[in-house]
Amino acid sequence: MSGHEHPRQKIRFFASGEWTGEAERHVSQALDQLALSRSWTLGPPTYSVGRGELSGELTLHSAFPPWGERLPVQTDEAELEQTRALISVLANASVQLGAPISLDMDDDPVGEIASGRLDVGISEVLLAEWERMLEKRRGQARK
Repeated sequence: MSGHEHPRQKIRFFASGEWTGEAERHVSQALDQLALSRSWTLGPPTYSVGRGELSGELTLHSAFPPWGERLPVQTDEAELEQTRALISVLANASVQLGAPISLDMDDDPVGEIASGRLDVGISEVLLAEWERMLEKRRGQARK
């Protein structure tokens, strides 16, 4: 890796169950609309849905030390917003599919979305902690 490349990480999502083709079409349309709804830092989420399985991923810049401090605050903010938008669509998808959706970060379990509700792993450990770290970085940037 050259000195100019910033490492990347992936948020992966997946679910399995017995759901209708109509539910799959709704989820597919929602993910397609999300992809077209904004400019993505490293590209929109990719996904596959069919035959009772949903899987996909969103690629982000790594914010883990020591890389987080090297990541521009604006990029980190944009990727947090993109992640929140994806999780919102996945929350609706969990209702449509009637199945929980699990999230991993680089193969480490983060949490689950069930019946439209985020568990503490997603709401607090991922999103709220990310926001706290961003606030800290914003404060440092103002000094």
